[in-house]
Amino acid sequence: MPEQLQITYKKSAIGRVFKQKRVIRALGFTHLGQSRVVADNPAMRGMIRKVQHLLVVESLSESVVAPESKKSSEVVEEPTKDTSVTEVKEEEPSEAENNQDV
Repeated sequence: MPEQLQITYKKSAIGRVFKQKRVIRALGFTHLGQSRVVADNPAMRGMIRKVQHLLVVESLSESVVAPESKKSSEVVEEPTKDTSVTEVKEEEPSEAENNQDV
């Protein structure tokens, strides 16, 4: 499977040159925050380069593991806390304290 790119539309094209708006539309974006996975080829790279200031681009490959399967294969040890209760001994009043009461 050829390399793929995940592109996300992050900044608005309002106030941009009309050609840049057409490129955003040609990439398949209609709303901010949308993401698409596209083939990594020279045509896509050229379109992305024209509006790279409006997009976030991530490379996807076969070696990328899905987050769900990664979690199931990892063994995470939680830090152990010392939850034992320590006994508090009440101190007997010293002789000096006993003499003050008199």
